[in-house]
Amino acid sequence: MRWLLLLAAAIAAHAQHFEAASLKINVSGDPGGAIRTEPGGRFVSTNSTLRAILRYAWNIRDFQIVDAPAWFESDRYDITATGNAKVTIAEVRLMVQALLAERFALVTHRDKRDLPMYALVVGSKGIRMKENLEGDTTVATAPGQIEAHKLNMNMLANQLAGQIAQSVVNKTELKGTYDVKLHWATEAGDPNEPSIFAAVQEQLGLKLESQKGPVEVLIVDSAKRTPSEN
Repeated sequence: MRWLLLLAAAIAAHAQHFEAASLKINVSGDPGGAIRTEPGGRFVSTNSTLRAILRYAWNIRDFQIVDAPAWFESDRYDITATGNAKVTIAEVRLMVQALLAERFALVTHRDKRDLPMYALVVGSKGIRMKENLEGDTTVATAPGQIEAHKLNMNMLANQLAGQIAQSVVNKTELKGTYDVKLHWATEAGDPNEPSIFAAVQEQLGLKLESQKGPVEVLIVDSAKRTPSEN
């Protein structure tokens, strides 16, 4: 454990930091939260769980956060931090990581674990997507819908992973880019719509095959529940 603490301290010492940051516990009891970056290198997190902030800071899915204590999902925090106006989104994420290490004494490390996952493969009857090599790639999502223009299969696998909360690996061997229109049933939507698994097969000619394999995860080693606020 000591070497992890020393590593976290070294990373925090060399990372770019926010010029000013305010962190407070949110006791409003409101259910929702929001995380956003604003022009000028400004990061704002309102009524957000630490788990949600980790997802942003490391740009990962929820299922990739491992061994986090229960309060990562229950306690909520407000953060307002300002950095250099020229920083990129990637740099802001690193600055948030450094801030969490400072204020929460957060220690994490990356690893791989065998977890349930899905392989995206071509269905037995072949694909039902139109190949499109023209224009820019665009993706629009809504509850129960993905509509995309000029999407490659790695990008589609990533979109599907966000919908089913498990890792999806592209094993289609398709090299092109395609127009994708996918719609499926949600709790609040049309109950006559197919499940997302059936929709992928019926509408795209692809298939999600359940399997188990190595998934990159972020392991939470330690953190203090009450952060230093300022």
